[in-house]
Amino acid sequence: MNRSNNIVITGVSSGIGFACTKRFINKGYTVFGSVRKPEDSESAKQLFKSGLFHPLILDITDEDSVKHAAEIVKQKINGAGVACLINNAGVAVSGPLMHISGVDMEKQFATNVLGTMNVTRAFLPLLGAEKPCSFEPGKIINVSSVSGKISYPFLGPYAASKHALEALSAALRRELAIYGINVLVVAPGSVQSEIWKKNSFDLIIKKYGSTDWAGALKQFNVDENTFMKADRIAEKIWKIHNNKNFRVHYPVVNNYIKNWLLPRLLPARILDIIIQKTLKLRRLP
Repeated sequence: MNRSNNIVITGVSSGIGFACTKRFINKGYTVFGSVRKPEDSESAKQLFKSGLFHPLILDITDEDSVKHAAEIVKQKINGAGVACLINNAGVAVSGPLMHISGVDMEKQFATNVLGTMNVTRAFLPLLGAEKPCSFEPGKIINVSSVSGKISYPFLGPYAASKHALEALSAALRRELAIYGINVLVVAPGSVQSEIWKKNSFDLIIKKYGSTDWAGALKQFNVDENTFMKADRIAEKIWKIHNNKNFRVHYPVVNNYIKNWLLPRLLPARILDIIIQKTLKLRRLP
């Protein structure tokens, strides 16, 4: 079977998606990258002038928009197939769950869960989910988060959406085995990205500063300059794509023991106590 050189990446205007696009193009791959706005499409074309980048203007929450984009890719690749779909696009809704509106919760799941599935369904035939197939089956890399396994205060909506993405990824991996399509998860810690600039800790504190969680939110505030660079995640995704002996789940964090291993090994009540002490989540008088 022929091996495809085509990659589809969602959310390429910044952060991990942008870094992945740059990485794959530099390695000679053709990248179809999704952006939401025409102006983002023009900016991306100017940044990636190699001729290997093709912008897809789509909203992953709009199923018709996604299907149209998949049809465009199908026509351009002319039967060559897609080697890898990187589901990266997402949003983050943060704050005390007691004060998160239903509308914001719906927005969180519409993008991170339902939107990701819209893209996956639309591109599965191009990854080899149909018979007969003239190319090697591709793989799906879903960009989750450490929040997909560990839920921290004030990140409840985001964590819930990533927990759901982890569950969907496991189910897809087992179902798509009949086509030879692998489904992998990359779970980064905090990464420098527009997703947090749009929902920065300063904005969260300002929005919920009059609630009973005002003090804890100030403790939660962190220096975003300490976050990992998106290039680190792109390098990991590149290596996974080119490694035949891959795992199904890859956490990528600073201080692996503190930020990944211990929170998952400690009894839930012990972790509760540590988090509550750290954020001063004491019982109110």
